Amino acid sequence: MNSFFDGYIHSNTTLKELMEQYDNALRKKVQKEDEANAHSLNVRIQKVSPYKFEDQFQQADTIAKYKNSKNK
Repeated sequence: MNSFFDGYIHSNTTLKELMEQYDNALRKKVQKEDEANAHSLNVRIQKVSPYKFEDQFQQADTIAKYKNSKNK
């Protein structure tokens, strides 16, 4: 939660400002996700196996999530 609001609020933030900054933070988060999705549509990363499910997974999710799952 703290990292979500980092740079948007401080200890003297009013309730009105909190609501406005929450809206700003949420918009920024959605924008970043949209940019990641758009980037993922145009980029393919090298597969680590010959199996088709890797292709399917890459098509269904963003590159960041794909890389995260490979590291587990």
